[in-house]
Amino acid sequence: ETKAEQFGIDGIFTDYRKMLSTVKPDAVSVCTPNGAHAEASISASNAGAHVMVEKPMAMSAAEAKKMITAANRKRRKLVIGFQHRYDPRTKFIKDAVDSGRMGKVIYGRIQALRRRGIPNWGVFGRKDLQGGGPLIDIGVHALEMTHFAMGSPTPVSASGSIFTYLGDRKSDVVSQWPNWDHKSYTVEDLAVGQIRFDNGAVLSIEASFAAHIEKDVWNFTLMGEKAGANWDPPGLFSGYVRDSQGVIVLVDRGGNLSLQSVRNLAGICAGISRSPTHRKIMSAKASREPNPLARFLTKRMMRLMPSATALVRRVSTKARIPLACLRTVRTNLRSGARRLLSAVVVQRLRKASAAQRALYSQSCSNSSLSRQAR
Repeated sequence: ETKAEQFGIDGIFTDYRKMLSTVKPDAVSVCTPNGAHAEASISASNAGAHVMVEKPMAMSAAEAKKMITAANRKRRKLVIGFQHRYDPRTKFIKDAVDSGRMGKVIYGRIQALRRRGIPNWGVFGRKDLQGGGPLIDIGVHALEMTHFAMGSPTPVSASGSIFTYLGDRKSDVVSQWPNWDHKSYTVEDLAVGQIRFDNGAVLSIEASFAAHIEKDVWNFTLMGEKAGANWDPPGLFSGYVRDSQGVIVLVDRGGNLSLQSVRNLAGICAGISRSPTHRKIMSAKASREPNPLARFLTKRMMRLMPSATALVRRVSTKARIPLACLRTVRTNLRSGARRLLSAVVVQRLRKASAAQRALYSQSCSNSSLSRQAR
């Protein structure tokens, strides 16, 4: 109730079933402990809502199948919170795999390791409510993005081991989250495992809440028959050359991945994603009112780019944002960058078809830029 007052939320519920029947939401985000994911997600799907559920999807494969069945039966979307597959570093490696630059991927190694990072809030240490410790909490993030980057081969076998040696005892070690509840701690501190896939590839994983290592590690590496790849720092390693200094390994760092992240965001917000679903949902419609997606896009880009002028030049020439969105970007920039963008838009309008010019004029008929272009 305190948070509801603080953020001006009118209706709050202690029973999600009552919320589903009263509000009839279009979409639901399930952020409960893992043990309640399946029941809440199935109820939301049955109520006709699209569902985004936090990872891990459920406590078991059987529960996950029931969630999928419920969503499919109601023709609703079911999305799991695996955001790291959209990281530009993941995309860089996946593009290298898909293009054949790495050849056949034969081995991968995942590390989702905290030196001292046992959560001291919630129920992260209770296996009965969470299903597990670091592997199911943070390791699953790294596992999903690695499997995605590899091309999603089918697993045929898996083996692993878990170890608990710090979390279940009182400790005064220096930790980012001290004084966790060691008495109720029933999950592992460290999990290691190996997965074998139908294409012959092998993937190993290490995940920890607490481990005797120098520092936290969040990374994955892939080894292929033609090249290898590393997620952090991003790199593609293929062969070597010799010069006067000796042997130099050939490394492709992927260029400006921050700029690529901006382009990806621009593409989704402006409706030019490769995905038909993104195009349908996120497409910016021509309107006299500023497009909220484009407005958000502008703020996001300006935080990532130090120079508004450089921002406009890169976005307008490389991201290929539709003209209606460019207008909104233009109105949020300083005058110097505005003039540059105006010139870009005018140049593009001159090359546009009559139908494209008419659509743009309709979307910003009161704009001096529109009159200048006409």
